[in-house]
Amino acid sequence: MHQNINVLYIGFRPISLKDCPEEVHVTQTSHIDQLGNYQVVIIDMILSPYEIEEITEAIPVYGCYITKEVYDYYQMGSFIYKKQAKMLVKYEMSFIKLLASRYFVEQKAKKISIRQIGVNRSFRGTISYEGRQYMTLQGDYDTEWTQTCYWKKGVKINRKYPVSLWLEYQKDENVHLQILVEEIKQNTMDHICFEKRYNESMLDKPLIIDEVPYDGTLHISLYVKGTGQLKIGPLHVRKSRYEEGELLPGGERYNDDLRQECLFYYEPGNMKPPLQIHFSDYHQDESFEDIEMMRNMKTPFIIISDPRLDGGSFYIGSSQYEKRIKMYIQEKMEELHFTNKDLLFSGISMGSYGALYYGCDFSPNAIVVGQPLINLGTLASNETIFRPEVFPTSLDVLKQNGDGQLDKTSVKLLDDRFWNKFDKATFSNTKIAVAYMKDDDYDKDAFSSLTTHAIGKDIIIYGKGVEGRHNDDRKAIFNWFLMQYKRIMEEDFKNGK
Repeated sequence: MHQNINVLYIGFRPISLKDCPEEVHVTQTSHIDQLGNYQVVIIDMILSPYEIEEITEAIPVYGCYITKEVYDYYQMGSFIYKKQAKMLVKYEMSFIKLLASRYFVEQKAKKISIRQIGVNRSFRGTISYEGRQYMTLQGDYDTEWTQTCYWKKGVKINRKYPVSLWLEYQKDENVHLQILVEEIKQNTMDHICFEKRYNESMLDKPLIIDEVPYDGTLHISLYVKGTGQLKIGPLHVRKSRYEEGELLPGGERYNDDLRQECLFYYEPGNMKPPLQIHFSDYHQDESFEDIEMMRNMKTPFIIISDPRLDGGSFYIGSSQYEKRIKMYIQEKMEELHFTNKDLLFSGISMGSYGALYYGCDFSPNAIVVGQPLINLGTLASNETIFRPEVFPTSLDVLKQNGDGQLDKTSVKLLDDRFWNKFDKATFSNTKIAVAYMKDDDYDKDAFSSLTTHAIGKDIIIYGKGVEGRHNDDRKAIFNWFLMQYKRIMEEDFKNGK
């Protein structure tokens, strides 16, 4: 499988391309009239202000390299920040060869659920499940390294495209683990062509598997020794871009001490208000959603994605986890020299909770949401009566973020997690636009509760009700969501001009 990576070199020192990887197509020119669709652009000549303006739209963010001499001689001001350009010491073939494994086009990631974990028959302890979040083992694992668990489903790997592995787990201090990765060569049944063990100290960061000699299938197992409890969660498998980013060039990941992840993607756009902050919806394939919509608005944006559980855990977690989300937004605000009134939060369904929850911390200009989900405890309790077995992840969210129980007290505790924050928040002329389903079977009181709690606050609420249950008419929800989004962009920010 070859993925074409298009590279443009602008300069007067072209190199021989005879050793260029077949999946990397390089165009070398000293003219700026050959712009097209490129994943990487290398600038190796002084450009006039006019030329910079001409090429800005065609250069991908995070895909711009400027050779050292040009970078040192001609600090291109806002251009470097807009494109998050990096300095290239020297334009040579060794650099070109690195690009294929870093600038492939798509977002490629998945998670292997705990339902795919097998337990070795030799394990004599107890096995239990915490919903879809953890498989819990309790017992003696022996004093020597012993294969305790394995993933039933293998991971396809192309030797040219490394993968990263991140395992969610929690354990007692007396439990020690290693991950064993083996590769079975493609088109063979049992030819193990690669084998490596990774100890605990190596698991603080995602494991990069980039040493396999052939295309094939990775088989992963867990070796454990000691005594106590071990909770094993989903295994996240992503195509690695090494240092260039998570999921996309420029993508960032964060994990707290509980190994719970949050993913961030930022583009400076035209560096004019607003800073758009968009929380992705529930989705089982890990990705940054709605990126083209954000780009089309031209202004800076952040996309935040929650890869936990089956498709997300509503952006709440430990204080450490939530603090990092707030810090990331604050950092980008400061880089752009923006104020709170230069912020526009948004999200649909699961993303609506993130937009409203963190909107309380910033008192932004506006929050635009669709299919709002606010009462997460009630959302889980509705799984038993109004929507049986439709959204079981809601029960995991309750278990994870309540008091560990699935009862009325836990339901109220999780509902109040939002309302306590909302009631204490200080808003200043904040607009909240909400498109909701009139017969929502997930959280039917979300909009009415929001309007009630907004009484006495400096908030303007716009609402649009659509007939049907939560997932009956997403198109109508999105159309109204987008209409309000564009209206706020035009009226409050003159479309970022």
